Amino acid sequence: AAARRFFRVDAESVVVAALEALGKRGEVDKSKATEALAKYRIADPTAVASVKQEGAGA
Repeated sequence: AAARRFFRVDAESVVVAALEALGKRGEVDKSKATEALAKYRIADPTAVASVKQEGAGA
């Protein structure tokens, strides 16, 4: 989970990226991306510490 978060390919990061793109296009309020960024703690590397690791012998 930490690697996915680092490379911004985890589900939460994808949601934020999608909201940012939609905000730039004017399809959603730009504040929605900011809200999601805070809600999912994208900038916090410890936010995924409680996520269960799966696969590859985790």
